[in-house]
Amino acid sequence: MSKQVEHHRMIQQLMAQQVNFAVVIITDMKGSAPQEPGAKMLVTIDSEQSPLHGTIGGGKLELFAIEHAKKLLATNQSQTTESMTLNLQSDLSLIHI
Repeated sequence: MSKQVEHHRMIQQLMAQQVNFAVVIITDMKGSAPQEPGAKMLVTIDSEQSPLHGTIGGGKLELFAIEHAKKLLATNQSQTTESMTLNLQSDLSLIHI
């Protein structure tokens, strides 16, 4: 089963169970990053340090995205579309020189 089909089946299951969730998608990047544009993950309020399904690359970026998605879900902003621009070096301190 392809990742796309699996992703959509998981969304269908969550909707059928009436579970609120967030979809996090990498839409663009400059330079190198843990994943390519199009990488996505599903997060629920119960997600801890890993997504319910999928990945956007792991590490600090993924943990930041999970925590941010959980905040939106907790404040009932789950039907909100939000776009963020992050610099992996300065915003998340991913590169140590």
